Parts: sequence; structure tokens; C-alpha cells
Amino acid sequence: MLLFGFLANLPNFVFPYIIQKAEISLSGTVLATYPIYTIILSVLFLSERLTAFQLFGILVIIFGMFFVAKPENEKFYISTWIIWTILGSVVIGLGDFIGKVALTKYELNSFLLALAFGSIPSLLIFRIFDRSPIKLPKLTSNFRASIIGNFIMPMGLLSLYTSFSKGPASLSSPVASTYPAITVVLAYLYLKEKINRNQFVGIIMVTAGVVFLGL
Repeated sequence: MLLFGFLANLPNFVFPYIIQKAEISLSGTVLATYPIYTIILSVLFLSERLTAFQLFGILVIIFGMFFVAKPENEKFYISTWIIWTILGSVVIGLGDFIGKVALTKYELNSFLLALAFGSIPSLLIFRIFDRSPIKLPKLTSNFRASIIGNFIMPMGLLSLYTSFSKGPASLSSPVASTYPAITVVLAYLYLKEKINRNQFVGIIMVTAGVVFLGL
């Protein structure tokens, strides 16, 4: 069970590295495509089935990501941030699938305990690859925001794994990934992030595709 907890924890440590690569309104939207990989794995290994709406949603998401990655009035090219973000969405999708597999074998409370213990080796492994010095943060507004964020995210994971214990991952995961709608609005209001017309269309398409995945 501890192995499941360790593997399901890896996406939690990948997320901060990914969102620093680009504006959160963009990277968060592409990261939200992770249900594609959760659904594929669930179909292959858990005998869950795809509906016509989910297949359509996958296609809409793929086209939407091209719009998100395309700068306005420039030729399309694959930038570094989009590659890292797609890799991050794959890892998160895999983590969700592993969590669902664990919950088919163990009770929710037991898995959550394993998830808590699994964060320790996950952190140690990431420190092996990331040798940047750790500095004690100052008590600023940014630090307070980090504390709040690190409290809210586990609450979201708790809700997600509770839904996994009660229903198929191919449905729970897409519904949970509709968060970019909230992220984009907050990033615009508080971080003053700007998005061009192509990226706005892409965000709408990806968000719509995620909704179709949940139908």
C-alpha cells in the first residue's frame, strides 16, 4: 500500500515545477487535460468504457491545446513550457489512475494514510534531482499565499479520492479538472495575466472538452 501512496504522491511535487514554466492561466489549462490519460488507462486496465461524448471531448482538448500553445500572429511552434506542461499532465493522469487502482484494493482511510507517508520519499527523490538551495521564506504576503495554497490543495485531493472510492475514475477525474475556469478568472483579476485571442479560444476549447469528458 505504501508503494501506491508513494506513486500517487509524485504529481503533487511535479505541479509547482510545471506552473512556474508559464502563466498559470495557460499552464493550468493544459495540465487540466490529464483526464485523457486517466481515462485511457482506466479503459485499458480497469475495464471502464468511453462514451461518444468523452471521445469528442478528447478531440476538442487536443485541438484546444494547439491554440493555447500558438502565439498570436506567429507561426505555430512547440515551446518549452507546453512540452513540460503536457508531461506534467501525463504524470498527474497516471497518479490519478494509481490512486483509483489503490482504492479498488484498500479502504479510503488506509489509502489516505499511505498517501501521507508516501510524501516523504517523494520529497527526498525530488531533492536528489533539484539541488537548488532551500532558503527560509520571509513572512510576506507571498508566503502566506503559499501556506493557504498548501492547505487548500490537499483538501481538493481528499475530495477527489473520496469520489474515486465511490465511482469510476473516468468520470470523477474529468469533473475535477474543470478547475481552469476558476484559475483563469483569478489569474486575470489578481495576477494581471494577459492572454491573446488564440490562447483565449484554446482555453475555451480545452475547458469545453473537459466538460465533455465528464458527460
